Amino acid sequence: MKRVLSVLTMLAALAGSASAAGYVLPPYQAGALQSSDWMPSYNIEGLYAIGEEDAPDAWGVRGSFSLYDDANGAVRHQFSISIAGEFGSDSYKEAGVKVNQDFWMVPITGAYDMNIGITDSVYLDLGVRAGWATGSYEESVMNDKWKEDFNGFTMGVGAGLKIFCSERLYVKVGYEFNRTFIHDDVGANINQHVITASIGTAF
Repeated sequence: MKRVLSVLTMLAALAGSASAAGYVLPPYQAGALQSSDWMPSYNIEGLYAIGEEDAPDAWGVRGSFSLYDDANGAVRHQFSISIAGEFGSDSYKEAGVKVNQDFWMVPITGAYDMNIGITDSVYLDLGVRAGWATGSYEESVMNDKWKEDFNGFTMGVGAGLKIFCSERLYVKVGYEFNRTFIHDDVGANINQHVITASIGTAF
């Protein structure tokens, strides 16, 4: 009985000393994903979209909120959601008659980008995006006007260079090919070659 009490006393003493000791986090291991690796980023982009066929060229701006993985400096994965506004007007002649065009579109998209390090501050950016777009297209010939509202699935692929000016501030230039599939009576998909220039901050 005395031996049992002695063992219980020793176990109680060890448990007390263990509970009194502070918990120590394991040391950081290279390549291990930490909770702080997913960082928020805010980005504002200027757009110039060159339209194919009947789509006029458009200027625009796009704002994005992103989360990116900072665990590995060589390759970064970025997920973002964005909204853009594009506005354009153009004119052309058909059978000697001038036709004026007005166009606007608002795409809301989600995107995935892979950033591949070229140097410590320069990354190759490869991305895909998809979402939904709504807009309006109008043509006027002399005193006659024709207008059609549209909406549809939109998607795009792109590439660019992201250059970090400091630890948290970066600029980016790139190219995208975007296609919007029209579901209404416009009848033709909207294909755009988009040149982008942006500035962003990461926290």
